[in-house]
Amino acid sequence: MLGVSNAIENEEASTSKYNRGKYKNIIYYFGGILVMKKLLTFILVCIMVFSVTIPVMAATGTNGIISIDITADKEIVDGMIEIYTGESVLFTVDLTSLTQGNKPNTWLTVGDASSEQVFFNQEGNPITRTATIVYDSAGEFEFVASAVTGNGQGNRDAVEEIIKVIVKAPEVTVVGATASAYVVKLNGNKNDLHITVTEELSDGSFNTITEVFSINNNAIGTYNIGGYDVYVDTKGNVQVRECYIIG
Repeated sequence: MLGVSNAIENEEASTSKYNRGKYKNIIYYFGGILVMKKLLTFILVCIMVFSVTIPVMAATGTNGIISIDITADKEIVDGMIEIYTGESVLFTVDLTSLTQGNKPNTWLTVGDASSEQVFFNQEGNPITRTATIVYDSAGEFEFVASAVTGNGQGNRDAVEEIIKVIVKAPEVTVVGATASAYVVKLNGNKNDLHITVTEELSDGSFNTITEVFSINNNAIGTYNIGGYDVYVDTKGNVQVRECYIIG
């Protein structure tokens, strides 16, 4: 009987131990799920904060007191404007106070190295200023809007936005060409024929090409001047009866 009793006790103890282990595993399982949910929630919150904060910081001061934005009458692509020499750009700068209560005292500077404008403002929100810049030479330039402000409570802020302006020289093409000629009399029956081709260019300027040919009296012929075939009919010693570009 004693052996049977011990066997029963051992069996009960084993069963109890098994049940405790099973419950512990269940607790670990659900506890792990809760930890994973909290971890995923934390990661999602970090992603949302990061994605929202980065674009705002690009146009917001270091202390979050002011925000600045630049627009223009030309298309801005990836922070750049592309124009040709002689064109102008009208920039509009909006400086906005993000603080509540007292309006900040703001020093706003806009322009480039050659045309910088400085403003001081104590009233109004937002502060809007415009600047027109004419770009006469080709190159790469920067339009900068920078501001320093204080909110009257000992806090200061600074912000800067930059737009790059790529100025290209326009492609110059030939829009027309004319030919002219004259003859210089030499000794004997030889003469010098001077032929000039004048090109009219798309920028309003002109380009001339001149060549001299040795001819006989009363020569008639076609001559190549800078890629142009020019027909010239001469008469006597120095007369030119016809002169024109062929084609």
